[in-house]
Amino acid sequence: MAEAPEGPLYVTEAEIAAEEASLAEKEARLSQLESERFRLLEASAEKEARISALEASWSAFVEAHPDRLLVSALEWRRETRSILDLTIRLRYTLWPRWSSFMRSRANALREASYAREALRDPALARSWARRAAAYLGLVRDTLGEIRAAEKQLAAETERRELKVIVPRELAGARREAARLRSEVEQARARIEETIEETARLEEEIEAERERISRKVVVVEELLGDESCSGYRIYWRPREEDYAVRKPAPEGEIGELVRTEKRIAVAVTYSLSTEVGHDVPLELEIMCVTYMAGMGKSEIEAAVAKDGPIELGLKKWLLEQGWAPELMDAVEKIGVEYNGEKHVDARALYDFTVPDWGMVHVVVERRSRYIPERRYEGEFMA
Repeated sequence: MAEAPEGPLYVTEAEIAAEEASLAEKEARLSQLESERFRLLEASAEKEARISALEASWSAFVEAHPDRLLVSALEWRRETRSILDLTIRLRYTLWPRWSSFMRSRANALREASYAREALRDPALARSWARRAAAYLGLVRDTLGEIRAAEKQLAAETERRELKVIVPRELAGARREAARLRSEVEQARARIEETIEETARLEEEIEAERERISRKVVVVEELLGDESCSGYRIYWRPREEDYAVRKPAPEGEIGELVRTEKRIAVAVTYSLSTEVGHDVPLELEIMCVTYMAGMGKSEIEAAVAKDGPIELGLKKWLLEQGWAPELMDAVEKIGVEYNGEKHVDARALYDFTVPDWGMVHVVVERRSRYIPERRYEGEFMA
């Protein structure tokens, strides 16, 4: 079963303007997200094209040098230096050392033969023979070092023959491709975020548009709550009457219950003093009048401190014989609003409420000698 469409929402011009501004902000944000996503996609496409070009250049270079080791110019220079160092060590250190030990051994052998045959000194001959044997050990050790160095030199030379220096323009190709690939991945992650945020915003915008479409702008000013019902009373300047509506969430105007041409405005005052012979003295005062065709500012001016109602009340109290010095003790307590129809239906007052210009006043007195007394009258405001 299909759900029934929701009814209208009554709001003020300021409230609908605020909601439309909020909607405009979200639509602007949606446009920003779409622009950002387009820029990211465009930049990613350019970077992916650059990655493909770098990888193609690198692949072409690798294919052009099969079975070769690709090295940087720095690594090539480092290996060349190693080969040169080995060559220098062989030529100017190891081979000269071997030759020196060989000569020293040959000299020791000649001296041993001379001592044995010419000098016939067996002890000296043995000494030279031991020295020749020692030189033979050094010759063999040096020759081992030479063979190891030659083997290392041959291996490094052979390995270097397999190597090709990567051109400078390709040396950083893989690093640049990796960097660009990382940037593309980051852009893709951001694109996903914009897609999610866009979907959320589109749902919110659709809901707000639907909600705004149900709103009806009413030109009304909130006066206050109707004391007898708890509903809210609004002044409608176009209709020049008062709307009584049910309470509604902030930013909305509630359902219309009824309209009133007149509203009863009741202002309450108090007077309390400890000065005089009949003290403590307390007065509770209520001034009631019907107002019609008056807006919020006019009503607030009428009920304000030192406004027409308060000044008229003080004048009336003086006419009733109350002391002038008590007028400063008159204190405003509050204001109540009630629609005329509710006043009649509920019989809120036991007196006839006059139209604005005249105000009905009810005074309830409590003092030391007079437990309770009620006075009534009317005055011009």
